[in-house]
Amino acid sequence: MGPELFGVGAAEAVLVFVIALILVGPQRFPDIARQGGRWYRVARGYTAEITKDVRAAIDELEEEVKASADDLNEVRELGEEMGADLQQAGTDLDKIGAETERDMTDQPAGRSAAPTAAEQPAEQPTASANGAPAAGEDVPARPGGTEA
Repeated sequence: MGPELFGVGAAEAVLVFVIALILVGPQRFPDIARQGGRWYRVARGYTAEITKDVRAAIDELEEEVKASADDLNEVRELGEEMGADLQQAGTDLDKIGAETERDMTDQPAGRSAAPTAAEQPAEQPTASANGAPAAGEDVPARPGGTEA
């Protein structure tokens, strides 16, 4: 098959040409053919303009879809980063909780891990060089009930 124009093949176009020549006659046929050519060019111009407008609208939509997809990818990446950060924070909290629980079970009830100043034992006074008790120190009782 040969080329087609608007779904009309070459043999069909020749048939239409011959019928038009018979109907309008040889005197008016050139004017009608010129007018048909003008209408054909106008139709092609409209078709090209519509095609261009449709193509521009499609391109604009494609750009919007691409921009939306890029935004969604950024949000997805941000969500993944946040998820990883939250996972790490959860792991850190689990470790802190386990350490705290271990420290709590190692200490007697009611006591903190480090003694406060009030809980520190008082410093023991030392005896003088001659063996006498230091000032303010209680003298231990000797066996037999006498003090030194």
